[in-house]
Amino acid sequence: MFGVRLLSEALVAKRLPAFRTILGIKVALLTTGAALAIGFGPFDSGDGWAALLTGVALVAAMAIQNAIHRIHMGALPPTTIMTGNTIQIMIDLADLVRGVPAEARAAVHSRLSRMAASVSAFAAGCAIAALIYAKQGVWCFAIPPLIAACTMWLGESAPEEVR
Repeated sequence: MFGVRLLSEALVAKRLPAFRTILGIKVALLTTGAALAIGFGPFDSGDGWAALLTGVALVAAMAIQNAIHRIHMGALPPTTIMTGNTIQIMIDLADLVRGVPAEARAAVHSRLSRMAASVSAFAAGCAIAALIYAKQGVWCFAIPPLIAACTMWLGESAPEEVR
């Protein structure tokens, strides 16, 4: 994220398209990860160079997605929220099990119902991804770069404060 922030600021200072450029880097990393996964996967061991390089490319793409949101899309809902949602759901469930005051119980139930939708959609996406992997194998890794490339195209019509 450190590098993405510096790059973004440098591009903005030069009046170059920071948002689109950083999305392009993310697409390149996703494409690299997909090519490695398709070319060398499925991996016999997660400790081999090919598996590690694939993981590094995909983690870097995920980090860039996180940075893009924080730097260029701060007014929009987060696109990388599952860890935080899952933690909050577990805290809320623990509070309900141990007992919370009646006035807090309504807030906990409201928060749980909102977050449950996000987590359910995420879980459904994971299930769909697993089914695609079961049917298509490592070729399923071609889907994320294609979707990310579409976001570059859609980014051209994004409001100026996002780009």
